[in-house]
Amino acid sequence: MSAFRAPIWSSGFRPFYLLGAVFGPLAMAHLLALALAGPVGEAAALHHGHEMIFGFAGAMCAGFVLTALPSWAGTPEIAGKPLAGLVLAWIAGRLAVLFADHLPPGVVAAADCALYLLLTAMVAPGLMRGRDPRYLAIIPILLGLTIGNGLYHGGLAAGRADIAHLGLRFAIAWQTVLYTIASGALTHIFTETALRDRDPAFALPFRFNLEFAVLGATLASGTLWTFLPGSAASALFAALAAALHLVRFARWRTRKILDVPLVWILHLAYAFLILSFALRALADGARLVPESAALHAFTAGALSLTIVGIMTRVALKHTGRPLHPPPVMVVAFGAMAGASVLRFLAAETEQTALIVLSALAWSLPFVLYLIAHGRALIAPSLPREYKAPTPPPS
Repeated sequence: MSAFRAPIWSSGFRPFYLLGAVFGPLAMAHLLALALAGPVGEAAALHHGHEMIFGFAGAMCAGFVLTALPSWAGTPEIAGKPLAGLVLAWIAGRLAVLFADHLPPGVVAAADCALYLLLTAMVAPGLMRGRDPRYLAIIPILLGLTIGNGLYHGGLAAGRADIAHLGLRFAIAWQTVLYTIASGALTHIFTETALRDRDPAFALPFRFNLEFAVLGATLASGTLWTFLPGSAASALFAALAAALHLVRFARWRTRKILDVPLVWILHLAYAFLILSFALRALADGARLVPESAALHAFTAGALSLTIVGIMTRVALKHTGRPLHPPPVMVVAFGAMAGASVLRFLAAETEQTALIVLSALAWSLPFVLYLIAHGRALIAPSLPREYKAPTPPPS
């Protein structure tokens, strides 16, 4: 049997969630070593930010996109050799960045930007043949992440830290757009499904005027923060985005799903998204809170909590297991929530002890994930009758 027919190459979440769960704690360990050795300089901070955005989150994003699109948009499954090629591109990017001091800048940039370009090239034909044009939104998002990465590498090559920071902000803004679309829809649908199990007549309809307003405010806020960070305009639109996201969130009946870990983790993550916009409004303009508080409320809070929740659901659902996370993963959810709070406090105080504690608490869920689900990701799925989730209505 060909090696590319092994279970790990049957779906994108398998190799990429494994790689992300290993890489994330290693990246945090590197940051801890720097923090304990003394103040973290700008170059090291840029490197850490880049590797968390394009290394860790890049793997998780690829795993999510490759798994979600076949189920939701009906695109062909990318498996076998093409999937292995994407994994190789991710690994090549990490090695190029690791050995950047010994390689030409152009080689490093090309290797590191290859993943999203290849991913776009692979999913675009299926999306263009699809019946629902909404899923085409993933293409500009992936290209936006690629442009952000290119700006980062161009800034480093030119000795312009400001351009490198611009590239990271550009990428985070597009990550926020992806989060707004994907996590907003998933949280809505999974909440409705959980509550419908108790009351078959329950319905939680989408309010499309609200959905478009939320997305528009998110795009505007991200654009202003990217190109006019610290401005009054950025603060204003961040406040608007926070308010609209709060209206969206208030419809989801959070108190009724507190006994469903795979759903409440997504609600908690979304609350951190709202917090990140609120903190951005306070950080920009009046500068009432540190800029890093708003940044980490999204990256260490909303994004990381959602990643842990979704990768757990996917590992259960797509390997034929019941949607009941093992107790160790409920502990992992709590640890990630604690890490999010600790990272916020660390941004406020800049105490090394809090940074260390938050990094350790952030890493623990991925170690627990590997213990709970690592074997399932490399083994054949259990027999099951898979029913794809119902996509949002047109």
